[in-house]
Amino acid sequence: YSWFALRPYYVWHQFHVWQLVTYMFLHGGFMHIVFNMFALWMFGCQIERLFGQQRFYTFYFLTGIAAGLTHLIFMPNSLVPVIGASGATYGILLAFALYFPDTKLFIFPFVFTPIKAKFLVLIVGAIAFFGSVSASGGGGVAHLAHLGGMVFAYFYIRRLRFLNDIHYLIQRVRQRSLRKKYKVYEGGQGQDRTPGGFPRPPRGGDDDDFTVH
Repeated sequence: YSWFALRPYYVWHQFHVWQLVTYMFLHGGFMHIVFNMFALWMFGCQIERLFGQQRFYTFYFLTGIAAGLTHLIFMPNSLVPVIGASGATYGILLAFALYFPDTKLFIFPFVFTPIKAKFLVLIVGAIAFFGSVSASGGGGVAHLAHLGGMVFAYFYIRRLRFLNDIHYLIQRVRQRSLRKKYKVYEGGQGQDRTPGGFPRPPRGGDDDDFTVH
């Protein structure tokens, strides 16, 4: 804990910046790490398929670091160590709710009645928010880190969507410019197309099915 837990005073005054990463690999007991890793597996696997492995790793670690920075900003002189990957997993939970908002989940205490992901995130976010502003809401839990992870995840995903929209617009402009340069003539009958409606590749040197000028 002295070297690898996140202790704001030592980060600010002794430049122990590595603690912003290492604190995510420490946990306060067996159940602490079990619940964090269960959430990482349950929700993270879907986000990893969506983002790809490299982008998912970037998202996970940046969210965890942002969660730690949030705690540092609001508790700059604290000597109490902060540990756990909860800030990063909260960010993954929010990402899951943004991309799969209507997915029904059976999670305690909603074991008999499913709850949609978007509502679960609202409940979790409200708990983190009120826990962070309440003097009695600490209970040994770094609510500010949880809230910081969720806020960063939200803006990170908004940025991804913005960049994707820009990329889409650029591609549309390029397509329109190419249409002015080329004329595409499609030939062949219905049987010369795949079930998806795309022209089949030429067979036996026959190049009359698809000609570009």
